[in-house]
Amino acid sequence: MKIALLITVLASLLFSAYAWGTVTLSIYPSLVTLDGLGDQREVIDLKAEIFTTLYKLCPAADISDKDPSTGKIWRHCDGAVTPIYSKKGNPTNLTVRVTGAGWRDDNPVIFESMANIVSNTFSGFQKSQTNKHEIPNKLTLQSGLSGENYLNVELLANKGWFKAGLMDAGTCGVMMNHGLKATDLEMAMFHQRLAGGSTTRRVHCLNYEGQEYV
Repeated sequence: MKIALLITVLASLLFSAYAWGTVTLSIYPSLVTLDGLGDQREVIDLKAEIFTTLYKLCPAADISDKDPSTGKIWRHCDGAVTPIYSKKGNPTNLTVRVTGAGWRDDNPVIFESMANIVSNTFSGFQKSQTNKHEIPNKLTLQSGLSGENYLNVELLANKGWFKAGLMDAGTCGVMMNHGLKATDLEMAMFHQRLAGGSTTRRVHCLNYEGQEYV
């Protein structure tokens, strides 16, 4: 059974820094129950942790490339593992690992946008939770956008500390709705930056085997 909690935001960079592609936002939300605490449940809010980790990691990056279309510098970051703790301070052995993170220097607000997507989706999930066995495994948000930011954030939980549940169609549907609402502002911003160009979005849920949940 897959226990890892993942929050991934990445773009298809193809084979080089000069290949600009579609941005895909994949959010893996999960409500966890700490072993030994019975039915007590805690939601880990990751907004601040992701925001802080990116700023700690990326300014020191020594690898950079220019966007051939604008001449703007991209920074590429690798490494760093940061421990994360639950709201009540219980050590969870949960770490956040940021690799291949990057952004274009002319768009610093991307940090806040991505953090807000994560935070809003988690908030919607918390409100929709009715049974500890209803845990959506993956929510994917895809927006067509050329020459934008990408990053890869993984949250890895020590499986000895957690119990995992199963996803059901009702919870998946609620999560998809919250995911759409959470990205409405970003979609409008993308559309404006593209000067009215095509912007697309796809939201779906996947099960533990990586298959789309219908």
